[in-house]
Amino acid sequence: GNLNNPRPFFVAENYVGPGHLGGGIATLGNGDILYSVGDCSHFGIDGTYPPQINSEHCGKIMRIKNSETERKYKIVAKGVRNPQQMRIFRRRGQSLLGFMDIG
Repeated sequence: GNLNNPRPFFVAENYVGPGHLGGGIATLGNGDILYSVGDCSHFGIDGTYPPQINSEHCGKIMRIKNSETERKYKIVAKGVRNPQQMRIFRRRGQSLLGFMDIG
């Protein structure tokens, strides 16, 4: 398909350098998006600061509401170090999120 009239729904600024900058993205059945960012820390730093602050996007998995009437995000997990390769699994009628947390 073609990408027609794209509109931004979420913006995050990341530090670019060595460290835990992992990320992943997965789409839920209702169109919501799960988006993850690493803890944004350099190698050798324990990563306890940004991942624990709710106003920071680092070290979090966020659920982004992407509908015609509503565009907002909510933190659904914090304290992840370097999340990558997110995938939704179905098991026994439940949707589960799987991801690698490298580092």
